[in-house]
Amino acid sequence: MKRPVIVVLVILGIVVLAFLYFTLNKTRYNWNESYSSKSDQPFGTKYIYELLNTYATGGFTHNKKKPLEVLLDSAEHISETAYVSLSHGWDDDSLGSMALQKFIAAGNDAFIICRYPPNKLLRDLYQAECVKSLEFAFTSSEEIQVNFYHPEFSVSEPYTFVHQVKNEKIDYLWQYLNKESLCDSDSSVVPLGFIQPDRVNFFKIPFGKGNLFIHTDPILFTNFYMVQEGKVDYAASVFSHTSYRKIIWDEYHSLFSFNRNPNSYSNPLYYIMDQPALRYAWWLLVGLALLYVLFAAKRQQRFIPVVEKKTNTSLAFLKMVSSLHFQNKNNGEMARKKMRFFLHTVRTRYGLHTHTIDQSFIEKLAAKSQVSQAEVDLIFQQYRIINNFQDIDSAPLANLYNAIQNFYNKAK
Repeated sequence: MKRPVIVVLVILGIVVLAFLYFTLNKTRYNWNESYSSKSDQPFGTKYIYELLNTYATGGFTHNKKKPLEVLLDSAEHISETAYVSLSHGWDDDSLGSMALQKFIAAGNDAFIICRYPPNKLLRDLYQAECVKSLEFAFTSSEEIQVNFYHPEFSVSEPYTFVHQVKNEKIDYLWQYLNKESLCDSDSSVVPLGFIQPDRVNFFKIPFGKGNLFIHTDPILFTNFYMVQEGKVDYAASVFSHTSYRKIIWDEYHSLFSFNRNPNSYSNPLYYIMDQPALRYAWWLLVGLALLYVLFAAKRQQRFIPVVEKKTNTSLAFLKMVSSLHFQNKNNGEMARKKMRFFLHTVRTRYGLHTHTIDQSFIEKLAAKSQVSQAEVDLIFQQYRIINNFQDIDSAPLANLYNAIQNFYNKAK
């Protein structure tokens, strides 16, 4: 099969896979709690986001890039504005918390709807009367009924929420404020809504001229419930606790997290495919990988490394060492090394011990090497002259060298 035909088939295969993926994906749902305002999946927040956008007749701001200390830098000049953060958790950093406190104190409202409330912010705003800090608890069940304390928002039949993944009802951890955190004399915490009369899941903390509203069950505001009959009324009642029509929807301080339920459907490529730029990059990467497999992955002759010829570097080493000695004028050390090498040659070649250099040793060496005693004795005479001085000039070193070289030339 010719390669152009293969390329065409690969491209067609990629197109078919893309078509199948997006066609089949329309009938599937991602059941992770993303709380993303762009997500129309069950536990995204697209519907409540659009509801608040229409509710904000005074102006709507969607913040995804600015930290609160930048977004609310001029909080004292912002008035009649409601801040909304709906997420799994709120990023409770010091600067953001201080900016939000300043924003509330200036006469604005803040709604933080999350499973894990901001502890630092609550510690700063809560004036301890019953307990040192507000504590939260969980109750596990498939279904809860919620309502409000205020008669204006309370309904005769509580709002019923059933937790469901796909077609299966499963238990969920519904969070609420521990009743021990509330007492009759407590005025810093105002209960607004509840799961049961003694399990508060919606309350406010007045601070300065404004209020901080905390709701502990953000899943109640997700798309899955907003499309159910009557559930929008519950969300509308929650946000009706403020009269402000300017809204800041903040996703910068939202902690993205999943409810990793083993029964939930989870597509590992969901986020990539949900973003157009990432989706196109993904399919381009797949196409390039296939093209590489077809063309660049064919069998190739591996490179044969060039092996350099072995060279004898002994002479170069000797030249380098001798050059160093010569440059340093270390004639005495050169003479001693020359003499040590000469004695090593005598030991290995003639089998003589060199511990004691006397007349008997000279006679034995002269007899074995067939060099005259006078010439052998001259070597040791020259060495004794050198060894008696720490520093010598080149003349004694040359005399020792000539005597040893004469021995080598005549030795048998």
